Amino acid sequence: PQYGKFVQYAKMIDANASLTPAQKKLCQEFVGVFLFYARAIDNTMLVSIGSIATAMSTSGWTDIRQRLQQFLNYAATHPDAEIQYHASEMHLWIHSDASYLNEPKARSRGGG
Repeated sequence: PQYGKFVQYAKMIDANASLTPAQKKLCQEFVGVFLFYARAIDNTMLVSIGSIATAMSTSGWTDIRQRLQQFLNYAATHPDAEIQYHASEMHLWIHSDASYLNEPKARSRGGG
């Protein structure tokens, strides 16, 4: 086998990455509504909402629209989210950052 035969390049940033005011307002309303819902009820949506919010300043409308559509499909197919807490004798001692540098233009952040 030939390892490293192909080079993977990062996606090129859209030349016209700026959104129109109407598109920006739509994205802000979308993020605001679902951020409230995700914090209160379904925290599995937080990562996706964060990536959509980040994409508002770095991506073009086509990429953001695709992310919004994918997120809405997820929200529509998983409508009955609930949080359940159960007592346990388990003690969990960890230090982890499972989502380390998984976003475009990600940087290391203090505080984990």
